[in-house]
Amino acid sequence: MNCKLLSFLLLLILNIGLNSAQAAQPSVLWLANSPSEPAKARMLAEIAREHQVRLKPLFIMGQDAETITNEMKKYDMVMFDYVYMGQFVQMINQYRGAIAQYQGVVFPGLWYQQPQLAKGLDSGQAQTVFNYYNNGGK
Repeated sequence: MNCKLLSFLLLLILNIGLNSAQAAQPSVLWLANSPSEPAKARMLAEIAREHQVRLKPLFIMGQDAETITNEMKKYDMVMFDYVYMGQFVQMINQYRGAIAQYQGVVFPGLWYQQPQLAKGLDSGQAQTVFNYYNNGGK
């Protein structure tokens, strides 16, 4: 599992262009809508640290949109993780305005084919990241 998560993280950094030319230490905010993912979040954050990537997992349930919007501004990339479609739709709709204003790269999970949400990604990159993420790093 570590290899899969590491590979996924490196794919994001290389494929999307988060490199030392853009920032001294690439940073990723990983927003999740399910409390069932803490082990995945801890592992991903640990692997990121080992590879000089600042990754912050943040579970957004119960947090207001302004707090999340302000947190997004601190990172080069924002990833919206998903488990339950119903919760995911609500999450994306709640942060649609923040995504529109955000200047970095956004991977919007299940809605990766929507250019207004998949910011900083061309359609091929968005498809590659989605396929890799959705298939558990394969």
